Amino acid sequence: MKLRGKDLAPTDRGSPAIWLEFTSETGQHHQRAYLLDREHHAELSRGTYDWTDFSETVTAPEGAIRMALFFGLLPCTGEIDFDDINLKTADG
Repeated sequence: MKLRGKDLAPTDRGSPAIWLEFTSETGQHHQRAYLLDREHHAELSRGTYDWTDFSETVTAPEGAIRMALFFGLLPCTGEIDFDDINLKTADG
């Protein structure tokens, strides 16, 4: 995926974020894997930058049968653009 940030300013409550949420078959167990936030790739959560390639490899937790992708701005200011989003899966 490609990201572009403009005047990003994280707050104590949030920053730009991308995460995967995995759910078990019963829906009772949820686990998140953060790809981008203040702690993961902090350099992409503040300031202004041009289009930047971004990729991560994530392994689903045991028992996960569903996955949802979330991205956007948690409570902060600025603008982040997403482009060329590609997801690839592999059998274990």
